[in-house]
Amino acid sequence: MFSIPTVVIVIVAVVLLFSILKFATKIIMKIFGAFFIVAAAVFVLFYWNGGLLNLGNENFMLDEMQAKYCNSGQTVKCECIITPVLTKIKAEYSGEEFTKLQSNKTKSLMVILETLTKNRTEIRDCLREKNALNEWDEFVNDLKNNDSGNEFTDAFQKMKEDIKAE
Repeated sequence: MFSIPTVVIVIVAVVLLFSILKFATKIIMKIFGAFFIVAAAVFVLFYWNGGLLNLGNENFMLDEMQAKYCNSGQTVKCECIITPVLTKIKAEYSGEEFTKLQSNKTKSLMVILETLTKNRTEIRDCLREKNALNEWDEFVNDLKNNDSGNEFTDAFQKMKEDIKAE
């Protein structure tokens, strides 16, 4: 039926095939592993926590909001909230202190909250004068949604309620 040379050739072919597959699998796995490492490095460098794409692009939150509200014609928020708060913060922090504050988003948010709290009566009066108390809710929601994390959520809620209550 099968001759011995044919059986030997088939056995040798099967062994060679498995050897080639084993070698090819090692190469393919090394290539796949290298691809995975490169993909992970690209993710970390460019996307994780802002990565290189956001390097040096941390703006002071009120500067961002000033650009958003004052340059887009939303004069009530600009006039009653952004401009007075920004003026008071710039008067309190000068030079190097203000530069450090600009680069630390959490610290800047704490200073903004503190300044808003200190000046809430002035802000409320201005908003009432312009019949725009709803602008306060929108502003607080914008602050809350500005990557501030959960640590400030209660403070934002209290600010919303304080302005309406007084």
